Amino acid sequence: MSRLSYDAFIKSKETSGSLTRPLSNSSTALSPKDALLALVSTRRLIKAEQ
Repeated sequence: MSRLSYDAFIKSKETSGSLTRPLSNSSTALSPKDALLALVSTRRLIKAEQ
């Protein structure tokens, strides 16, 4: 996952209030569902910018 899309993903998690663990926790792994959500939200961002 690119840094930009990861940042957008984290931002969307923060705004939806579902990000409960601190970002400094390096053991935090994306579940397949979260990864899919990130992909979808990134595609929406890309479409919105075009």
